Amino acid sequence: GAQAVAEEGSQGAAVDWLGAEPEIAAGDIVKTEDTDFLIVGAGAAGMCAAGTASDLGMDFILCEKNDSVQETREYLGVVNSKAALAQGGEVDTMKLLNELTRYASGKCRQDVIKVWIDESAELLDWVDAKMQVTGKQLVVDMPLAHATGGTDYYLPVLQHVWLTPYEPPTRNEVLQASIEEAGNQIRFRHALVKLVHDDGKVTGAIFEADGGYVQVDAAKGVLLTTGGYTSNAEMLRACNPMVDRCVTLQYGSPNNVGEGIKAGMWAGAQKDSIGAPMIFDRGTVKPGE
Repeated sequence: GAQAVAEEGSQGAAVDWLGAEPEIAAGDIVKTEDTDFLIVGAGAAGMCAAGTASDLGMDFILCEKNDSVQETREYLGVVNSKAALAQGGEVDTMKLLNELTRYASGKCRQDVIKVWIDESAELLDWVDAKMQVTGKQLVVDMPLAHATGGTDYYLPVLQHVWLTPYEPPTRNEVLQASIEEAGNQIRFRHALVKLVHDDGKVTGAIFEADGGYVQVDAAKGVLLTTGGYTSNAEMLRACNPMVDRCVTLQYGSPNNVGEGIKAGMWAGAQKDSIGAPMIFDRGTVKPGE
C-alpha cells in the first residue's frame, strides 16, 4: 500500500520518496468549485482530454500548475493514418505490437499498446482538423530504407508532424484556442496538492492557487494527466535506478516531478513496481566519464 513505500536509492539506502499526504483544514480552503469532470494537467494528454470534453459539450474544469499550456513534442506516432496509407506506409499491427513488447523486455501491458495501435489514426483525424484551420499541413515522416546490421527489427511508418512544427501555434496552443472559443477557461497556476477521496473513491482535488487553497469537486470523474517524474532526482533514483546507473545525461520536462503519482498513491492507487525508462545510445563521452 501507499503507507509502506520506501524503496532503495542508487546507493542502497532506503528512500521514502512518497511521504505523507498533506493535511488541509476545511477552513483553509478559500474557494470550492463544482464540475462533472476534472482534468489535472495541461500537457499533451490533458489538452487532448480537455479538447474532447469541450467538443462534446461536457461540463469540465482543467487545472494546470504553470501559467501556460505545456510544450509538446509536435511529432505524433500514429498507426495506419489515412495520410500514411496513401503513401504506402501501411503498418503490420501485430508485428508492431511484438516489436514494442520486445523493446520493453516484456515489461508492458499489450492491451494498453493495442489501444494506441487501434485508435491513434482516429485521434490524428481529430487533431489535424484543428491544425489545418491554422494553416499547418500534415507531413508523414517516411523512414529511409536502412540496413539493420544483421538484426531483424521492425521500423514502421509512425511519425507524423505538421510543417514548421516549432513555430506558433503549437498543437497544445491550437487546442487551447478551440477550448477557450467554446467558452471553457483553463485554470492556470493551480498546483495539485492532493486528491479528495473517501474509501477509495476519488471525488475531486485540492489545488494551491494564487489566493490560497481551491477545492474542485467532480461529480463524474477525475483524470490525472500530470506527467512522470523525470525531474525529481530523489524519486528517479529510488523508483528507476537504471537511469541513474546507466546514462550520462538525463533530461525531460522540468515540470514533471511526480506530484500526480504521489497524489494517486495517497488516494490508494498502486504504482508499477518496475519502471520503464527509455534509454537511448545517442551520444559520446570521454572514457571514464
